[in-house]
Amino acid sequence: MTATALPARYVLRHCSVVAGDGLDIIDDAYLAVQDGKIAAVGSATDAPSLPTWDLAGKLVLPGFINSHTHIEDCGFKELPFGVPATVNLLFEPDGLRHVRIRERGRERLVEDIRLAVKQMISSGIVAFADYRTGGKAGAQILRDAVAGTAITCLIYSGHSRLPVQSAQVLEANKAGLDKAQLDDINAALDVADGFAPVWVNDVTDPALEQIRDLVRGRGKRLSTHSAASPNYREISIRRTGRSDIDRVIEHLGPDFVVHMTVATTEEIAKIVDAGIPIAMCPSTMAALGRRIPPYREARALGAIIGLGNDNAMTTRPDLLAEVGFLSRVVRSMAGDPSVVDAKELLASITRDAARVLQLDDVLGTLAPGKNASFVVMDMDSPNLRGSVNRLASVVSRAIVSDIAAVVIDGKIASGQIKNK
Repeated sequence: MTATALPARYVLRHCSVVAGDGLDIIDDAYLAVQDGKIAAVGSATDAPSLPTWDLAGKLVLPGFINSHTHIEDCGFKELPFGVPATVNLLFEPDGLRHVRIRERGRERLVEDIRLAVKQMISSGIVAFADYRTGGKAGAQILRDAVAGTAITCLIYSGHSRLPVQSAQVLEANKAGLDKAQLDDINAALDVADGFAPVWVNDVTDPALEQIRDLVRGRGKRLSTHSAASPNYREISIRRTGRSDIDRVIEHLGPDFVVHMTVATTEEIAKIVDAGIPIAMCPSTMAALGRRIPPYREARALGAIIGLGNDNAMTTRPDLLAEVGFLSRVVRSMAGDPSVVDAKELLASITRDAARVLQLDDVLGTLAPGKNASFVVMDMDSPNLRGSVNRLASVVSRAIVSDIAAVVIDGKIASGQIKNK
């Protein structure tokens, strides 16, 4: 068997392909690629006459999409391990992770992030959305780190300095942002794809509306953390009389929210009714000693859910590990192994994740016209051989070593495609 670089036009044949919006398996199939796009998917007997790679025993899946990361803290893994919940770990300016980020320096941060991106690609991730601290300068660090890599990176910048508004201003909940603060956001948007306040408690309601109008006026993306812990709701209600979820919907109107870990059924329903998708991060929530996000409840209410690895200091950037953890936790919490659906779980790292990030025109499913970004899973590996439910094996058992190759935009980004 030989490994060969892929030409501009080629066919993968005699493989099984997880195809279309339904994520249905087509056996003995072909997938044709032309100039980085999927040209066709169908039965192997109908494959066009192009350079052909025989992938018998392989399962071709849509490339994985990481709906939420903080990749910048990958240089101090397990920093939170054993740290009491009373310690400020996450919030600027004095949280432990932010102190370490400042100490790390620009050159080391770029190096750290590049290694983490390489790790993501090898685990089948073809796109990720990252919340980056530090305003324009922070966004530029991430932009430089991913430059020259094949992965799609959506950068959501934050304010360059926190706190944004004083405690007195936040309590009064009347004043907006001044010109310098708005200029700070504008500068960040020159580099970033979007903006993400850490939470709505960073600023007043008028300021949230200013952020919304500024970001939308620039044609950029908008997101925020929501209901990650009880204090999100408690602080918001004390200051404004309304929950953080209500303020997100009324004053910010983001493209998606991250976490919803402690959201009530009523709050989830409000988010769903507002047409706002959710990114959930169960592994990092567990690592921080928090609840597992209400995945089943949100699905039952019609939420569009993508999964994210969140903080690299707590969780390795690997969506197979993330979805595998969730698939077990959900069954354990319900006391019923039948409550999970393999396609639904796979959708949370492919089709639905693309919808969360508004990338579904190019990624998330394998269909003509989409980017030729996919994962070739070796179903004959010792770990997967003998599977009686291949999609269940992917979302509950598969590990990085089961991946034969990762292809992004028609080119091999990791591993090898070998012709039998």
